[in-house]
Amino acid sequence: MISTLYKFRSAHETKFLGCRPGKLIRRRSCHRKKPGETSQMKWKRLKRYFFLGIIVSISLLAVPIASADRGMIPVDPNVSVHEPGQKAIVAWNGVEEGLILSTNVSSDRETEVVEMLPLPSKPEKVEEASFESFERLQGLIMRHGFQLAEGREMGGKAGGQAPEVVLHKEIGLHDITVARASDRAGLLEWIGNFLNEHGVEKKISLGNFKPVIEDYLRRGFNYWVIDLIEVSGEKTVEPIYYEFESNFAYYPLEITRPVGGSGKVSLFLLTDDDVSGNVFPLERARYELEDGTSEPIDRGIGWRKN
Repeated sequence: MISTLYKFRSAHETKFLGCRPGKLIRRRSCHRKKPGETSQMKWKRLKRYFFLGIIVSISLLAVPIASADRGMIPVDPNVSVHEPGQKAIVAWNGVEEGLILSTNVSSDRETEVVEMLPLPSKPEKVEEASFESFERLQGLIMRHGFQLAEGREMGGKAGGQAPEVVLHKEIGLHDITVARASDRAGLLEWIGNFLNEHGVEKKISLGNFKPVIEDYLRRGFNYWVIDLIEVSGEKTVEPIYYEFESNFAYYPLEITRPVGGSGKVSLFLLTDDDVSGNVFPLERARYELEDGTSEPIDRGIGWRKN
């Protein structure tokens, strides 16, 4: 169990309290306006960082951990499914977060799997991203240079309140549904009904996920992404971009604790302030662009206007 403190230093100091792996990192204060800056000017500044990928600092974390980025449950319990590697880009401007997730999935034969992703607020966007995002970020790091640093239950009543479906999209291999849930029993029952409606007749076991799901709900994670995909052999599933309001930088790890196994996560963290401190034993690479310098990381998302 590791505890640490993240500090963002600028004209004011914003602190992050890091908990054990899998727990969120909360922000204690919000970005303040610069001298003479109106609220509209501040919002434009933050949107510029967030939507166009204007990066002041980047931390690349290559984190060996015993979990993955989403909870993955095979529909057929006799099929072995695991995630040998994950990549993620977290872009956070103090009020909103953009999260791009990509996973290398392998199974010993063809099967359907259900992935669960808890979010702190309703996603405003759920869209297909591109692998080019990761390539461009890696290129930025290599081109500008970097420095390496080594860092060293709960029961529930059956028949709860049914979640409310707020979004449904099919993106490539992904069949994505976003639901707002208020209690664990209702969420688990809804997932079972959801699978039946989608032609999945076999029962899947969610028993190990009950404490984790209840923990997320207790901490205010009421929006759940349920992603039904079909996998066979080993493949990289196309990345998905999620955009949602959040006053803390968030990357989901705790949801995969019941899955077990091991893997490697490459996490790119984009912020408009410097990042210091360590949460995991890690190798970290960072670089900082000069003021006024900008480069888009994903043409499909970065240049999209509201």
